[in-house]
Amino acid sequence: MDDDSRKFVERPMLGGHSNTLNIIPGHVTLLAECRSCGHRRELDRELLNAYAHTATLGQIEARLRCACGEKNTRLMTGYWVSAPPAGNNS
Repeated sequence: MDDDSRKFVERPMLGGHSNTLNIIPGHVTLLAECRSCGHRRELDRELLNAYAHTATLGQIEARLRCACGEKNTRLMTGYWVSAPPAGNNS
């Protein structure tokens, strides 16, 4: 989902990784980034709610595995913004 037309802005939640999924507002995006290869992927909130509704972000992060095979993932909270058009300095 990450492409050149959007930028992810990380906004850590108050309480950090001890927050449980069920108290994080639905408009907040969860993005996993592999520390080994740099691959990024937005997590499906509906799927997470079904299986880990009361899990903490730290517990979810510990279970994630990247497509490269590594379990070295960083879970971030934040939102997407549109990148300005190329050549726009404002």
